[in-house]
Amino acid sequence: MTTRGNGVEELMRMLNWSTVVVVSLVLMTAACDSTVGLDPTRPTFTKVLVPGVCPANDSLSRVDLSVVLLHGGEALVPDSRIAREFRSVGELLSIDSFRFNKVPQDEGTGFGEPGTVVRDDGTNMKRGINLAAVDLEFAYPGSEDRKRDPRLVVLVMDHSGSLSGLDPITGRPDPTLRTDPRDERISFFQQLVGNLPDRYYVSLVKMNDRGANITDCDADQACGEMERVCSKPFRNREPVRCGLRSLQFNELGRTPLNQTLKEVMSSVIEPNSDLNPVVIVFSDGIEAEDPSGDILGEGQAADIYQQGIAGNPVPIVFLHLQPPATSPFERGRSSDFQQLACRSGGEYIFLEDASEFTESSSLQPMVQNRVDGVWRLSTDTNLGFTDFEDGGYLLSTALTVTLGGRERTAALTPSADVSDVIQDSRVWLDKDTSGN
Repeated sequence: MTTRGNGVEELMRMLNWSTVVVVSLVLMTAACDSTVGLDPTRPTFTKVLVPGVCPANDSLSRVDLSVVLLHGGEALVPDSRIAREFRSVGELLSIDSFRFNKVPQDEGTGFGEPGTVVRDDGTNMKRGINLAAVDLEFAYPGSEDRKRDPRLVVLVMDHSGSLSGLDPITGRPDPTLRTDPRDERISFFQQLVGNLPDRYYVSLVKMNDRGANITDCDADQACGEMERVCSKPFRNREPVRCGLRSLQFNELGRTPLNQTLKEVMSSVIEPNSDLNPVVIVFSDGIEAEDPSGDILGEGQAADIYQQGIAGNPVPIVFLHLQPPATSPFERGRSSDFQQLACRSGGEYIFLEDASEFTESSSLQPMVQNRVDGVWRLSTDTNLGFTDFEDGGYLLSTALTVTLGGRERTAALTPSADVSDVIQDSRVWLDKDTSGN
């Protein structure tokens, strides 16, 4: 009995040790599996957008591409955590996460470079260019120190006569001038205001030369029969929605962009310096010249927004809708608008047709998430070589981003259908080595 009892005890000891070994092996296996204990319901990387580009110098030997990374309709910022990863997005991303590739229409052309450019003046040329990512950072509005401050979004809305077909000089109706006959800009901004987080403050400013640009109201004031714009920042969205509806009527006058932006800074942004501001400007362009001065002049709007608040620039996201082909006013992209946006740390987004406001699937999430900041991918190019003459260039490439085991690509290409004006996603660059 004693011998048998000792055998049982010995067997039990062996079983206990076996259990320890099994448990240890399980724990070791778990430690090697990077997915154990991670929350699969976290966001995933679903889409990449490229709002535009800012030249780092006049020769374009280096440019800064803006990149927005999305989970569904929401941005992935440095502090974001994604599924099946222990580290934050800011820790996961590096310049090695970004890759430039030729676009499909350049296959078989003999261009070995990952990008191609054409002149924007109709010159019959197409050339391959080199693109090499050299640096990456996330640009917060204002500065990283202010990333948790309450956000203020100021909407500056062009309300000049050309929007509805009024000649801004004579005041006479002219249907050939109508840039937004179906008020699609209003639908876009109503949706944008609804998509912004409830904690954000929003201000609305009307831009034309008839009456004051900056107006005030009470948060609970009803629209009534005479709707009007309210520029006081509110978290309550109804005054902004009311004001946007009023901008569908009585478009008059010209576009005093310089004056309006300076008044926005002095009357809306500076009195609310506890809020972290971003300005979104919509305009169909300057009809002849800005009646209120040069936005790029010394001490004018570009300087003011570059200096910003306490040395922190105030970003301007500029949505530029070109006039219709039947308009006598200048069409195409604007170097002045791009410089204004880029000097402020913002974005220049060019729209070929008003239909993009409602038909583009990318514009709404692009602008909405650009308010929270953008990934800046600093990129070397060979456009600085002297054989690339001064002038405007349209860049085609495909930018692939790898994040959390997923690859997503933004195709920066012209539309294959020449009749489709809303699919040209190339970025625009203006080379000017003249010093002007």
